[in-house]
Amino acid sequence: MSTQPYLDGGNVLLIGGLTDKQGLPTPSFQKFLNDLQTRVGTALGELGVLIGEISANAQVQGRAGTISAALSNITATGLLSAPSLTGLVPAVNLPSSAVGVHGAVQAINPVAHEWINSINTSGVPQLSQPAFTDISGVATAAQVPALSALTGSVTTGQLPASVIPLTGTTAALGGSAMTAGQVITANVTIAGAASGSSVIATPTTYPGNGFVWQAYISSANTVTVTLTCITAGTPTSSTYAVRVIP
Repeated sequence: MSTQPYLDGGNVLLIGGLTDKQGLPTPSFQKFLNDLQTRVGTALGELGVLIGEISANAQVQGRAGTISAALSNITATGLLSAPSLTGLVPAVNLPSSAVGVHGAVQAINPVAHEWINSINTSGVPQLSQPAFTDISGVATAAQVPALSALTGSVTTGQLPASVIPLTGTTAALGGSAMTAGQVITANVTIAGAASGSSVIATPTTYPGNGFVWQAYISSANTVTVTLTCITAGTPTSSTYAVRVIP
């Protein structure tokens, strides 16, 4: 009959024999076995997985502090509490960016007159200069610079289509004798010329005194330039530059 004590965490659980003279477990040993079965049964599942409660004062071997302290930074739903985060996260551990998904974003140096128009899936912001059409609203008088402060020239591309003149050049008129009252003409095709538009014709070479020229839209896309002789003579041959203002 054994008389060795059984210890649990330094506490004596059993002192005395394990069996009696008939070889049956002693009452104290039977109680020990029942207590042990209860503890193991409530702590482990059928597959040996821990299901019971762990004391808040328990420690993990090789780690400082209690389990309670180690878990104090984890919420009830198992998420890490943000205030508890310190240090740097390696780039490889950062989530990738995607539309509708939170991800890491890189910093970028500012560039004058440019804005961030998007962020690609690598987390890199994309810069561009906004176009005039990206701006909404109406400029106030205080936002418009004085004409005296403007420099340079306005290009055709900066003008609205309604004020851009249409141009063309006629064949040469003149070079032969004309009688008083005689009229000679030359036509030029100018796409967009329409009835009601203003037309200006200018000779590349002055035809001489006693001659009058004018231009008009004779049909859609066609301008006619006339040269009228007031006093008999020979006008200098010249082409005519035509401008139509829609």
